Amino acid sequence: MAGTIAITQDDRWSVASWAFHWVIQYLIDHVDDADAVRRMQEIEECNLGWVGLDDFSEQQRRKILHLLQQEIVPEAEQRLLPQDVARERAIGIIRELADMARSRTP
Repeated sequence: MAGTIAITQDDRWSVASWAFHWVIQYLIDHVDDADAVRRMQEIEECNLGWVGLDDFSEQQRRKILHLLQQEIVPEAEQRLLPQDVARERAIGIIRELADMARSRTP
């Protein structure tokens, strides 16, 4: 099973479900907009496997993009266990999402 985060219509991060759910949980924990959190919780609870940033308001989208661009990789580096043999690969997968978000022009 996989999940996709659509940064734009053309820029889509499609990954294994573990990475998708890790990112969604990270956003749930760090987005400070109740409506955005509720929508992401619904995506997570219903195992929908799709998040389109265009479905969020401009303010919500800016916050999500900021988290993806600036904060998610350091969080992954801190939270993913060093003894996990696939740690660097997992961080690399998260970094691909951050890079994709950074390439988006606000």
